[in-house]
Order: sequence, then C-alpha cells, then structure tokens
Amino acid sequence: MTITATDPPITRWISLSRFAPYLAEAGGNLLPDHDSGRQRLWDDALSSAFPNLVITPRRLTAKVHDIHLLRNRVAHLEPLFRTNVRATLRDILDVLRAIDTVPEQWVSGQQRVTQVLKARPIL
Repeated sequence: MTITATDPPITRWISLSRFAPYLAEAGGNLLPDHDSGRQRLWDDALSSAFPNLVITPRRLTAKVHDIHLLRNRVAHLEPLFRTNVRATLRDILDVLRAIDTVPEQWVSGQQRVTQVLKARPIL
C-alpha cells in the first residue's frame, strides 16, 4: 500500500503502524541517518505522513519530543511552573499543520490554553 499526501490524515497515521519494526530497528529515532532502518522509515512513511512539513525532520522530532514531555508532566499531575506552555501549544499546532491543516484548524479553534494564559492564573 502506498501512502500519498492526498490520503486522509487518519489513513496516513494508521499506515505508520506497519513501519513500527523499522522504528524499533532505528532505536526509536525518527530521523534519517546512517542507519538504513531510519532512512527507510523516513522515505517510506514519515515523509508521506507529514506532507506539509516546512521544517527539518530534526526540528519536527524536537517539537514532538517537547510535546511528549508536556503530555507526561500533565498526565502525572506535575507542576508546570517552568514550562513554556505557549511554545508547546505552537509546537502542537506546527506538528498538526505538517500532517494536515484541517486538524490544526480544529485544535486551534477548540483549545483553551490561550484563554487560561491570558487570565494569568496564580500558580
């Protein structure tokens, strides 16, 4: 099955699961490098999964990593005192936009982070 940029985003996301062995072979690193598993993963899957990517794959990986860190902090009810939530929201929207503009616009319209930050809650 060939994944193209015209496929719906959910199809692209689901199709990535078949590349899990290559991801494991690449040690969890999503970036092309000297490792053939990583290069194949990028060429066959990730470039199709992120058709609107305007940043480098390395920067994309950094953004996803930052999002993951915030997700873990929130999931474990850890304080966010020294966390740049506004920057992570931008990262989330950037990653979604790289996949497809429809989910990016939906999340942008539904998120309440901006409102909460404007209220300047006492932490």
